[in-house]
Amino acid sequence: DQPRSRGLGDVYKRQMYEDGNGQRLTLYLRRGSEGDPSFRFAETVTAQAFYWSDTEFAYALTAALPRARLLEIAHLLQAQFEDTGAPT
Repeated sequence: DQPRSRGLGDVYKRQMYEDGNGQRLTLYLRRGSEGDPSFRFAETVTAQAFYWSDTEFAYALTAALPRARLLEIAHLLQAQFEDTGAPT
């Protein structure tokens, strides 16, 4: 996806993934963060999300998956971004 803006100059990028069963997972990221790598959890009736940040970006991962599975994926993404540098 192309970078998007929520207004007030807050630009973010959305990357959506879908498996063969139609299960969707969405990763949002934006430049600028508090540098807090701890995972925080939020949920709605239909989806759950983990969000965290590093020194350059803030991330949010959301899907209609069990909390434990979503956290596992978030940890994998965080490790990958640390190993390869921040996403472009």
